[in-house]
Amino acid sequence: MQITNLYKFPIKGFTPKEVRQIDFDCFGNVQGDRVFGFLLNKNELDATSWLSKRSFLTLQGNPLIAKFNSNFDEAKSQLHISLNSNISATADIRKISDRIYLSNWLREQLLEIDSSINIPPFTLIGDGHTYRFHDREQSSISIMSASSLKVFEETAGVKIDERRFRMNMTINGLDPWQELDLIGSAIRINNIEFNVVGPVVRCLATHVNPDTGERDCEVMSILTKEFSQERPVMGVLAVPAQEGTVAIGDRIDIV
Repeated sequence: MQITNLYKFPIKGFTPKEVRQIDFDCFGNVQGDRVFGFLLNKNELDATSWLSKRSFLTLQGNPLIAKFNSNFDEAKSQLHISLNSNISATADIRKISDRIYLSNWLREQLLEIDSSINIPPFTLIGDGHTYRFHDREQSSISIMSASSLKVFEETAGVKIDERRFRMNMTINGLDPWQELDLIGSAIRINNIEFNVVGPVVRCLATHVNPDTGERDCEVMSILTKEFSQERPVMGVLAVPAQEGTVAIGDRIDIV
């Protein structure tokens, strides 16, 4: 087995950043991954515990955000969001006024695309460093097998971009769905052991085309009906035994 692609998501629910390597702590928090979020409920601004995806602007509830690209320049503390080469906005996250501006700008752009959507004002939260907005209460690194994606694509009858599934890592070298057999066991990458702790149960966000923002593939029903899954599953979750780094091309062994 081998790592073929790596991703992190600076803003929860937004476009991934394709990277050559990822750094992580011993809890499974990936550096720079989901360190920002647009919070929908201001009453949760002071929350210190984990918040579910329902608290944020995400593809599940607002598929049009797939049209926007984002990038965080950590050295300059600047968060950049663009719709295209002519429509973009940048915020210095150290300034409250910039955060408000970026939030308002994004909402205006979404309403400009579709004035019929119901989207309340939202607030940019996160410091760009602290891991707070991961998808599950237990931190982990998400892994998808390229062969499972291929057989899904063949069954769906349409080209499927792996970004649709919003994973940290794509690997090759397994038979379709064989990654699910690894749950409860361990793998080793770059001399670091990872416990494979569970499957990734999919939601409506996977129905969204990562480029157009359209819900154009019934991913959940294909997984349950065509593959006889009890729950719609694609990928697994892994927790490292220590902090470290993995990179594209790294070998993966079953322990």
